[in-house]
Amino acid sequence: MLKDIARKGWALTPLGGGYARVEGAMYAAYVVITDEVTEAERDDYLRLFSHRPAVPGEATHWLRQWMKEAKMKQPDMEDLPGFAELFRKSLRKALDEMPVEERLEGLAPEQRLAGLATEEVILALPVEVLQMLSEEHVRSLPADVQETIRKRLQGAAH
Repeated sequence: MLKDIARKGWALTPLGGGYARVEGAMYAAYVVITDEVTEAERDDYLRLFSHRPAVPGEATHWLRQWMKEAKMKQPDMEDLPGFAELFRKSLRKALDEMPVEERLEGLAPEQRLAGLATEEVILALPVEVLQMLSEEHVRSLPADVQETIRKRLQGAAH
């Protein structure tokens, strides 16, 4: 869009709060940057259609209700542009509200730790297991990990 505005010899004048005016066009034209307006106006409904995460409240309740309404559903709704992102945001919100234990329920231990670096996995070990690590192995770890392990072991000793 910015390239098109420049190519036509027009200019974009920021008005603040996520709004801008297109200068030089035959008719009055404005640009609304939804991500910025969402924040500036604290508009939770607009937030649903921005790149910002959805927040619990009236807007997300409305979205849930809208998606349940049979008359609002389209047979190919999943194919609509932006549906996947909107669904992901809604799912993310639900997960964020869920206690960690529930989110992890049913996952095998290796799935719970997937994506963690070896050092992070070691730091997740209970103190009883850390006590079994040889001093040589602990010294082979990065300094910050060594320090954290030693603090946890000292705390368990008291």
